[in-house]
Amino acid sequence: MKSFLSKFQTMNFDQLIAVNGGYGGGSGGSGSSSCSGGGYSSSSGLTAARYVNARNRAKELAAKAAAKNGGSSYSLPSTGYDALTNGLNSERYTQARDNAEKRKKEEEAAAAKKQAELEAQKKAEYEAFNAYIENQKTKKGEYDLGTFDCDIWVQETLKNLGKDITEQWNDAKTTNVAGHEQALEGQTTNTPENGWSVVLMTDSDKYSINHTGLIRVNDDGSCDLYQNSKYCPYEEHYSSVKEFENSYAYNDFDYLHVLGKK
Repeated sequence: MKSFLSKFQTMNFDQLIAVNGGYGGGSGGSGSSSCSGGGYSSSSGLTAARYVNARNRAKELAAKAAAKNGGSSYSLPSTGYDALTNGLNSERYTQARDNAEKRKKEEEAAAAKKQAELEAQKKAEYEAFNAYIENQKTKKGEYDLGTFDCDIWVQETLKNLGKDITEQWNDAKTTNVAGHEQALEGQTTNTPENGWSVVLMTDSDKYSINHTGLIRVNDDGSCDLYQNSKYCPYEEHYSSVKEFENSYAYNDFDYLHVLGKK
């Protein structure tokens, strides 16, 4: 018996695989991963393939933890197969798992913080936009055909707010509303989104000229129109977009969204 034990050699899993010719059952060392016919398996019924998956997962987690904690290399625990298959609770694996969970929580917290900052920035920008437009009431009655038209006012107002559309819709100093509508083809919608939009009003049965302004659609569906017009007040409020459109003698309304609330 002593003679027999003296020749006994402790092997890790990879060495055992090499001696037995691979994972497969039966003779000849087949490469099959089947657990039937003599393939390597644990007493609890776990197949060699499941062990390999568990080991690879442990390697991946431990490698990530090592990279974060100074770059030490990873090696399988000396307890080998049992340590990984008995609930996967080896000390090294447990540490890697805990580090991975901690890092995941930190990343989620950082992402949530960044999202909150972006939302706060968007809200601040929206409120600043509102305040600027509402304070432009001094422009009322300053409409000057050919010098300070409705579209020039829209263009200059947006430019002052960092939303320059001069090239996008063609310079208002050399283009009329119909020209803007043509330049923006495919970029406008028939219904405005919540927030601020440029509204283009064309095809009138009453007026010989087209018109444009800035419209804000609120959460409750009401809207506010701001404009530089020879005929209408600078600021107008409506219970809905439909009411606004019905109050103006135009057959076509196109909206270019420029700033959302969220």
